[in-house]
Amino acid sequence: LSLGLYQLLLLDRVPEHAAVAETVEIAKRCGFKEQSGFINAVLRAYAREQDPLQTATALHLAQSHPQWLSKEWIKRYGMERAEELMRWNNQPAKTYARVNRIKCDPALLLSYWREEGVEFESVQVDWADSDDLYCIHPPVALRELPSFTAGLFYVQDPSTLLSVDALDPQPGDAVLDLCAAPGGKTCLIGQRMANVGRLVASDVDSIRLHRVATNCERMGVTCAELVEAAALPDSTTSLYDKVLVDAPCSNSGVMRRRVDVRWRISKETIRDLHETQFSLLQEAAQRVRVGGVLVYSTCSIEPDENQNVVRRFIKRSGEGWEVDMERQASPLTDATDGAYVARLVRKQ
Repeated sequence: LSLGLYQLLLLDRVPEHAAVAETVEIAKRCGFKEQSGFINAVLRAYAREQDPLQTATALHLAQSHPQWLSKEWIKRYGMERAEELMRWNNQPAKTYARVNRIKCDPALLLSYWREEGVEFESVQVDWADSDDLYCIHPPVALRELPSFTAGLFYVQDPSTLLSVDALDPQPGDAVLDLCAAPGGKTCLIGQRMANVGRLVASDVDSIRLHRVATNCERMGVTCAELVEAAALPDSTTSLYDKVLVDAPCSNSGVMRRRVDVRWRISKETIRDLHETQFSLLQEAAQRVRVGGVLVYSTCSIEPDENQNVVRRFIKRSGEGWEVDMERQASPLTDATDGAYVARLVRKQ
């Protein structure tokens, strides 16, 4: 029955009558001749009585997503787009690499990859340089590539570059990366700063902060100062030109990379995360100088973790802040993992 329903639900190249007939024959060959009539009746009734992908219930079963989330997405995107998003989540994630311009230019990296047998293709997004991103197919584990160990590239989805582009760090800036681990954004900030200026990378977890140190060392980022969150200087004595808070989130935008996420999150989880994210945004705001920039980002596609957090912050802050830019990247619009970013400017 499971095999037959799978064919009816997902294998649209198999005609319904063929899927039913073949499943019944397989059941007979497997010793279920007495049950074959029942199997035939169930499958034919299912094929006859409903289009399996026209209800929220069938959609969440067919695409292996929680029913509550399926209903939310159908309400938000419509049936067709919700199904498209779920199908994306069920596809194997590709491997993307960003050129580390601290150590090389794209031409040098590509020459390494050719020697190493790495297949690659350029990836274009409007928030990164046209020759900085590649989808790669390495012949061996990444850590076995000399180009990787030499720090010539960093593995990260194109969507993760969006927040750093919004932050726009420049040489000489004082920058705080408040939730820095594992360090991909920290390394890109350091590159954009040309290792000139002050870059403080902070996280609450000392073990995860060690990963930031390891990645910075491999990538040649020398301007980063690593500080545990509890040890950050008081906001009255240390202000920054630019602050990035890449807040912990539900990871609903990266479900194809974290296949267990869909079964771990709930409406209650997102409500709790909203409070954590709002608190982090408030804390980060206290560390931005007047005229400075605060970038809030997540890898979620849920409004309660994104737009609604920012709206609440702006409402609470009065005229002290304004939203300068806001964007939701999504598999549906950008063919990347989901990511949200808002750039806020401190007015007073």
